[in-house]
Amino acid sequence: MAKIHNLKIENNAVAELSGVEEVLAFDDKSVSFALNEKKLILTGDKLTIESLDTVNGNAVVKGEIMCAKYVKKGIKAVGVLRKLFK
Repeated sequence: MAKIHNLKIENNAVAELSGVEEVLAFDDKSVSFALNEKKLILTGDKLTIESLDTVNGNAVVKGEIMCAKYVKKGIKAVGVLRKLFK
């Protein structure tokens, strides 16, 4: 059975997560988290990781959150432009 996680986004400005195993990548436009069997990618602008507790699996991201996307682990999310110019 998959480990439970939660995602709560308030006013596109604060994302509260539980079930976080680790941060895979981050910058001011994107934050990627490893969840049990998936990855969660938050995209937006001026993103910052305000808190991270991998022992308890909690994280808080602030900024202008525009998108939350789940992908299977092992699959690299590739932008449309990158695919076009290969």
